[in-house]
Amino acid sequence: MVKHEKNARAIVRAALANGWKVSVNDGEEWVVKSSTNYRAITSAMFATDEEILRFRDGAGARIGSVYLFYCNQPYEIIADCTDNPTMDAFLNPLQERFDAAA
Repeated sequence: MVKHEKNARAIVRAALANGWKVSVNDGEEWVVKSSTNYRAITSAMFATDEEILRFRDGAGARIGSVYLFYCNQPYEIIADCTDNPTMDAFLNPLQERFDAAA
């Protein structure tokens, strides 16, 4: 699961670098809400085989969500995401990096 975690952490780092807030849903509840604390976010992750990360901008407006599924190959952990130009521009370079490392 190490490579899965590496890729998921890369998503969180990229979101925080964009100035976004990150929430983590473990499949049952939002265990972290609108955080910019990398350690708090990643400490709440990886408790289940799948989770949702929701992103908000600095003002709190929802940007989108990504569904991570850790039972897939590491380069396929992004199982689904919000379909909008902002999320596409955010996730496409990450997915290309994950694919290249496969």
